[in-house]
Amino acid sequence: MEIKWIGAHRNNYGGQTDPRVIVLHTMAGSLGSCDNWFNDPTAKVSSHYGVGLDGTIHQYVRLNQRAYSNGVLEADNRWPYPQNINPNFLSVSIETEGTNEPVTPNMFTSVQYLVNLIRRQFDIELLTSHHVISPHSKPNCCGTRWKEKIKLLGLPVLW
Repeated sequence: MEIKWIGAHRNNYGGQTDPRVIVLHTMAGSLGSCDNWFNDPTAKVSSHYGVGLDGTIHQYVRLNQRAYSNGVLEADNRWPYPQNINPNFLSVSIETEGTNEPVTPNMFTSVQYLVNLIRRQFDIELLTSHHVISPHSKPNCCGTRWKEKIKLLGLPVLW
């Protein structure tokens, strides 16, 4: 499977990571708009990967670097790791295109490929969704479209 390197602006990621978790997200727009946003120096956000509805995979941040994708822990979060550690330090993030569209077979296959790729490099303990970290500002990320499908990706799930 092909992964297209896009990169992110240097203001939008940094530092080393030791991931234990894969966090799924839903983009606020298209794969192309995500490419542009992560390369905007004022954005201050990024993700490791983006996956299109058609299964296209873009990479923005190298796996050994910290993407700025998960924000900070909000009140009422269900993050299972120490509350004094930013989730970005312990995670790899995958953005998925679409908001209300169902997860397509091609998208699912690409996300499954990335989960397996990441697991070969790191001791990943679980999969989760952004709403677990940010239940107030991101209550619908990664959306109900992933609620059942995430269980099929081969890792314990925290939903």
